Amino acid sequence: MNQFNNGGSENIIRKIIHKLKAALKLLGLIFLLRLSKILIPENSILIK
Repeated sequence: MNQFNNGGSENIIRKIIHKLKAALKLLGLIFLLRLSKILIPENSILIK
């Protein structure tokens, strides 16, 4: 029974980690988009 319970808890932890990774990727994309909005005008001014 203990082995079965351990496997179940590991699966739950894996699912949580998988969801966290997906959320972090989304947050990273949003962060990069916001950074690019801030940085692109400065870069375009430098290029001109």
